[in-house]
Amino acid sequence: TYTAWMPGVKAQIITQTLNSSGVSDVSRNLKIPKATVIAELKRQKPAEVNLLYADYVKQMPLLGLDVDIRVEAGEFWSYVGDKSHQRWTWYALDRATGIILAHQNGRRLDEVCQQLLRKLEVFPIKMFYTDNWQSYAKYLPTERHCIGKKDTWKIERTNLNFRTRLKRLH
Repeated sequence: TYTAWMPGVKAQIITQTLNSSGVSDVSRNLKIPKATVIAELKRQKPAEVNLLYADYVKQMPLLGLDVDIRVEAGEFWSYVGDKSHQRWTWYALDRATGIILAHQNGRRLDEVCQQLLRKLEVFPIKMFYTDNWQSYAKYLPTERHCIGKKDTWKIERTNLNFRTRLKRLH
């Protein structure tokens, strides 16, 4: 009756997780133990920079396309165990496409912001749009940094979508 060994089951774990299913949902749908789902997810190495998109951006001038990347950066929090153990996910998305370029998990500290910005160095970013969090103002060049809620609507909408669709972030 144990079916986790069957071909394609492990790929379905990843697919269902990427489509916002929780561990219990995947376990129930595939009729496998929760521990198997968790073990498979732990084996996966997450990509923190969207290298496929970076390669595409490098090819754009060769295709005669203008490279005009404008990024919205933001963060949202969740917790581990209880609310005193807050963890923040910092990420940046391309305004034109909505594609997430890079992300970094950690606390809401300057070092974590710097780690995210280092990951974004592979992209030729012309403008950053952020909220008024102090870390962005410290580390982004003022001539390429626009602060304000009216310019971060796409990332704020994405945060709302994450909270609505990912059970862990409720």
